[in-house]
Amino acid sequence: RRASSAWKPRLYHLGFNYRKIRKASREHLRRNPYPDFESERKTLHRDFDKYPAKVAGLEKLLSAWRRVRDKTGVPIILFFMPPGGAIQSPPHQGEFRALRRAAAAQGFPFLDVVKLFENHPAPRKLYLHPRDGHMSAKGHALVGDALARMMLKGGWLKK
Repeated sequence: RRASSAWKPRLYHLGFNYRKIRKASREHLRRNPYPDFESERKTLHRDFDKYPAKVAGLEKLLSAWRRVRDKTGVPIILFFMPPGGAIQSPPHQGEFRALRRAAAAQGFPFLDVVKLFENHPAPRKLYLHPRDGHMSAKGHALVGDALARMMLKGGWLKK
């Protein structure tokens, strides 16, 4: 029988320090420059689709993806995940419009996430605001369901 040690591992021994994590979380909230959609909107670029050089770069990227798709036979679905500040703000949806047009020109299926989010009764719940601009679990579920419906409708899943 082995002698028992007086040392018992605790969470803080494993690098988990609740106080430090809480402090870092509060500091992030304090410094977050975009606590809501309106303040984020002030920093977003406007009318991406009106800059020919930017649109040409996007089209070049999609043509490379089309070549890969044609070579491999793997279907590619495109969608644009809008920043929260772009919801209900057409001037801030230039990237979305340019990607939708370029996807159609290259023959890619395109999921309209902007319309999906704008039609949601509470679009703020689809993001982690005020903490950050990433999608919440509800946002991921909404996009995942729409992608699944699109894949099933397109017949891209093998049975």
